[in-house]
Amino acid sequence: MNKVSLIHTPEVPTEFVDSVVAFFCEHARWVKLRRLETIVPRQVQDVLAQQGAVVDGSWLDWQATVEALEALQDDAIDDELLMLLTDLPNAQNFFSFGERGLYCIHTAGWDMFVSGDRRIPVAHQIASNFLLDVAFGSMERAAACAHVEPRGCLLDLCMDKSEVHLKMRTADTCTECMGLFDELLADGKLAPHVLHELWGIFDAVRSQILHRERLRIAAKTSPIEIRGATCRIW
Repeated sequence: MNKVSLIHTPEVPTEFVDSVVAFFCEHARWVKLRRLETIVPRQVQDVLAQQGAVVDGSWLDWQATVEALEALQDDAIDDELLMLLTDLPNAQNFFSFGERGLYCIHTAGWDMFVSGDRRIPVAHQIASNFLLDVAFGSMERAAACAHVEPRGCLLDLCMDKSEVHLKMRTADTCTECMGLFDELLADGKLAPHVLHELWGIFDAVRSQILHRERLRIAAKTSPIEIRGATCRIW
């Protein structure tokens, strides 16, 4: 199951979702990502409300949100992961949560942790959720095996949310967790080319973050100048 469909709530612009898909698809061929056009944001909001997922109009309950995603999945897709992009925070204030191929990603507030284009960390979350779904089947099981003390590893728990910056900068997997992926490959649960493609996405995120940080510190002088009232290019 190498297909992922994205849906979103109304406050997340469609153009933003499309930009996330575009960035992801620049680096992915085997893992197929798309915005699901048959489920519109208003429908997503209505189903979340019907399932009682939105609490006090401002945050999402984990279990009710997964149940809402199950209802939406039954109406639209088969044999695909379904991921919801939303600015609404969730009950435990995680970057993402979910289980059994149904995941919710919080798209707001990334500017507090990663400077620049927020589609970059959101793409990282999509790739992470895909890989952790294969390995564990749920965020809760993944969290139970995660590192409380950050190592710059994909399985850093990041209870202090600012620590997410470390694993995005390293795009690495520690020796202990590399053994987990070895087992997945040996058991045939994960194909080598898919794993390498996901690592490629993590590397692309790392490259974007480091480029922006370096440019902020030492901006490069452009070799092109625009001079005079006639704006001649030199």
